[in-house]
Amino acid sequence: MSGKRLAAVILIYAATSIAWAILGRVNQVRSSDTYSRLAEGTWDESSEGARASVQELWGEPQTQCAPAIWTT
Repeated sequence: MSGKRLAAVILIYAATSIAWAILGRVNQVRSSDTYSRLAEGTWDESSEGARASVQELWGEPQTQCAPAIWTT
């Protein structure tokens, strides 16, 4: 492999790695921001709050009890 081709491969690899790191960080920040706003219950000023918006879309939170087993 020539020096120019090797340099091009290294440059592409480095640029792609940096792009993936930026994308990962952006997703992490957005997820963290969304989770914190959901926990606070303040999605935006015009709505009833994040939980109400989520419940309107997906319904009330549901709980499921662990299965129990017994013998007689």
